[in-house]
Amino acid sequence: MGRFSPSEQEHKELQESLIIAYRKAKADVYYQSADRRKLLGYERKLEQNLKSLLAAILEGSSAKLFSNPDFTGTGTFAPKSIDLESKDSSQPDFSNNATVYTSPLARWEQEVSEAKDRDKPFTASFRLMSDCGIGLHVLSALWVKYVGAEIEQRLFNDSPYANRIRRTRNKEGPDPCLVDI
Repeated sequence: MGRFSPSEQEHKELQESLIIAYRKAKADVYYQSADRRKLLGYERKLEQNLKSLLAAILEGSSAKLFSNPDFTGTGTFAPKSIDLESKDSSQPDFSNNATVYTSPLARWEQEVSEAKDRDKPFTASFRLMSDCGIGLHVLSALWVKYVGAEIEQRLFNDSPYANRIRRTRNKEGPDPCLVDI
């Protein structure tokens, strides 16, 4: 990819879009809870991080971005399910039908105890999930704004029965969260 040379107006619009994308990415990452400390690290050098992301976008240097493990992140495994083969599914178990567990730990201990008593194995399943850097989250939010919105418009324009990408923003007054980059 070649270098992108925007006009002064396009450059300012891209800067504002990048800041809005950061704010959207921050909200998404915050509610994932595992990445909150990454947000703090990214915000310590927010202006520098957004400037370098903007420069990489304008230079078209995606290889530089995607070869950086701090940008792309890694993968992680998250628990998906645990299959306890302690119960015979063909025979209903009515012996303990009045037990209600308010504590997940107590229920887990009971299930494991029953599995051990019956000498039945249990299997844990895990889901591979990405653990991206904040910069990739910001770039993804930008992609949704420019590319995803266009795809969504073309593919689902006639379908009001889907989640839609909101394209408008309140433009009243200056945005107190804008950062000069």
